[in-house]
Amino acid sequence: MSKTIKRKPIPKNMREKLYFKYLGHCAYCGEPIDYKDMQVDHFAPVYLFGDNIKLENLKCTCRSCNHYKSTYTLAKFREQLHLIPSRLERDSVSYKIAKRYGLIKESKESIIFYFEQLQQRIDRIKYRECAVWNLEDEMWFSEMSKYVKEKFNSTIVKWLEEFRDAQF
Repeated sequence: MSKTIKRKPIPKNMREKLYFKYLGHCAYCGEPIDYKDMQVDHFAPVYLFGDNIKLENLKCTCRSCNHYKSTYTLAKFREQLHLIPSRLERDSVSYKIAKRYGLIKESKESIIFYFEQLQQRIDRIKYRECAVWNLEDEMWFSEMSKYVKEKFNSTIVKWLEEFRDAQF
């Protein structure tokens, strides 16, 4: 018999904070998502740990990542993602042909989720591990600033500009 847990509704203001926290991107794959299409994932799965709707336990996700992660912990989710190529190789003729013709390149690199990349960038800048604001930082800032200008108010944009212009 399956375990059924009644979930608490996630308040709108919390959903909006999550959406902004991840800049309108899925916290796992990093794909841009519209607010109306956003799903909220419990980082510590409800199935295993109960319904914790604290902001620290929630992630803004796209439908496919939320569905695929399901009740997995982060480690198990990462492990399952690494198994996808071998499953496709075993089960899909189209995958085998695409791979044979160089249309697909498999990677053995470790998966770093978008929320981890975002945190690494913030930490690097926060702890001044970079001596200068480099081109990669500027491109990231430009993308983030453009998105924020489209979706959010000018106060946030001003804060981002001050953050960028701060001298290290």
